[in-house]
Amino acid sequence: MFRFLFRNPKTAEDWHAHLRRNPNRQKMLKCLLSDISFSDKRMILNAFLQACVEKRQRWKLPQDPKKLAYKKQSKLLWLESKLDEASHIKTAQFIRFALYNEEDNENDMDWCSRIIRADVKARWLVQREAYLNEEVQALHKSLSLLPLNADEAVSAAAATQAEFKLKIYEKELRLLDNAYWAHKKHIWLLEAGIPVSAAGRAYEARRKNIPDWYLSEWLRRDCVGRGGCCGRGCGCCEKVRSNKDREWKYGHCTGACGCCMRTKGCRKVVIDLEDDMYELPDDCELSEDCQQRYVTRVMVAYIWGCEGCA
Repeated sequence: MFRFLFRNPKTAEDWHAHLRRNPNRQKMLKCLLSDISFSDKRMILNAFLQACVEKRQRWKLPQDPKKLAYKKQSKLLWLESKLDEASHIKTAQFIRFALYNEEDNENDMDWCSRIIRADVKARWLVQREAYLNEEVQALHKSLSLLPLNADEAVSAAAATQAEFKLKIYEKELRLLDNAYWAHKKHIWLLEAGIPVSAAGRAYEARRKNIPDWYLSEWLRRDCVGRGGCCGRGCGCCEKVRSNKDREWKYGHCTGACGCCMRTKGCRKVVIDLEDDMYELPDDCELSEDCQQRYVTRVMVAYIWGCEGCA
């Protein structure tokens, strides 16, 4: 009777029992291709890997931790390749995240942090440049609209003030242009040195297969929580933010977003880019564990894109 029930498991409970009794990687692959939730798949995958270890222990095989870790990674690598072959990109990313946890490589974590920071800075540069260009256009328009019959002294003062601002903005725009191209080179060097690991494969797969990866549910919620445009009806995060040749002209708000500044009635741009990085400030009064969970979720959203992994 029970064998019949477990021929075609459908629920998470069925799969858990089925794989616990027979930890077979082909059956685990079928489970990962099923319709159960990612949180259930994560639980079942962990149980599957543990069952494989226990099975070796029952057979009194060598229990060298390095060998056990290698066995786990080899099973996960096999699952990853099969899921890629089946074009199940989302589930393959889930396996890559499991591999990342198994590998526990600090260099990979450092690279992920650096590429995320580089992305935030690139968007900051583009958004600041777009804001200044809008301000320059507004100043030119205000100069052209100065009334002819107005007091000559008032008109001269207004024109002088507008021209003074124009010089400041134009100087900053030149600096931003240089900074953008230098930073683009920096990102290229970072991507050229991408880790040959699960994290590196996850980063490349996500950007190759999902062009609008930044519009994931969690990153949208994060933008809303930070007071960004995803919390309003303007749709700025989905629109082109710059009419120039800029690779990072799409994406979520930074402290340089002109729409956010105007909406909040604040024209003071965030100058220190560290304030825009995905780290919680010390005055948030949150525990270190809570901050670390947030940073982990940001990393998962950026690199893997698996909801519910972290």
